[in-house]
Amino acid sequence: MSIRRRTDPFMTQRIWDAIKITMHQRSLPSNDRMVRHLARVYGITEQQAQEELNKAVEDNLVLLKKVPSKTGIEQESYRLPIEPPGNIDHDWYCYKCQKAGLVESCQQCQRVYHLGCHVPTNTKLKVCDFCEKINTDTYPDKPDLNHILSFTCGHLKAKLPLEITNRTIVFNNDPVVTPPSGFSGPTWISEGEDAWRPGYLIKNHMDLAIMDSKTNKNEYNNLMEFQADAHNILHNILLYHGAHSIIGEMGNTMYQDCCYDLQEIRRCADCYRISNEKSEKMWFCIPCNPPHQLVYAKQKGYPYWPAKVMQINGNVYDVRFFGGHHMRANIEKVFIRPISVSLQSLQVTCS
Repeated sequence: MSIRRRTDPFMTQRIWDAIKITMHQRSLPSNDRMVRHLARVYGITEQQAQEELNKAVEDNLVLLKKVPSKTGIEQESYRLPIEPPGNIDHDWYCYKCQKAGLVESCQQCQRVYHLGCHVPTNTKLKVCDFCEKINTDTYPDKPDLNHILSFTCGHLKAKLPLEITNRTIVFNNDPVVTPPSGFSGPTWISEGEDAWRPGYLIKNHMDLAIMDSKTNKNEYNNLMEFQADAHNILHNILLYHGAHSIIGEMGNTMYQDCCYDLQEIRRCADCYRISNEKSEKMWFCIPCNPPHQLVYAKQKGYPYWPAKVMQINGNVYDVRFFGGHHMRANIEKVFIRPISVSLQSLQVTCS
């Protein structure tokens, strides 16, 4: 257990913004000026603002230097960091809550966690829950797995903006947005005067372009490795923007969609692959291995209709209907009939 940093990433960004704004106004980022700014803009007390500034200095996230003032008398002034952090083995922030403090380091990856956020199931091995699951997750066909995951990457790319490290800060109560720098595809690298910021907050660079490249090279061994990379993107987004930002919400949506797709792959990898490939007009009729149970299922207001069973949860059948858009529905067992029954018994009229 160790304290890798004391300052939470969102407060770190606010302090950097305050320094930048003050210098933009051609003022000296003195201690008094910074304390008043942080208290006024972010609704905290001046004592809390002072404590946050002290922690940021202790973490080497800001510098406190003596500089000559206009009167010739030296004053203490905050400055943005100059040297990037050295090569480190682990993250600074908990992968569960994205906050600083007393953390445990995973013995198998770069993640760290608070004991209040994650308790390893194996008390002898200090690992995050992703590494726990990666160690037990298996997939029989590695090339097939990576082919399938390439479709998942394509789905997720539509969920995130091209420039993830663009941020909005406030100058004189007017929002100023960093202009796009012309990158194509998701990236953690931002150009311009703020290009240094990600290096101080993001330990492990990951984006969907890298994940897509890994699927093309057949590098994923199981689904949990892919999910861990997707969560790494979400972790970095929340570190850089905060959970309640627009991009933070987009990151959460991306990760939720990722988990949903991986659940569908676990349910039936053939269905997921065939539905994405659509290699022929009747792709929905291609049998999976093992084949799905075929039934007649009835939704309220509709007749019994042929469907394939995706899974059964107690007395509820998760089915996908033939024809049209292959709609999905949860149908109670009482409204399920074997595919072998006669149409007359279902009171279905053939036209």
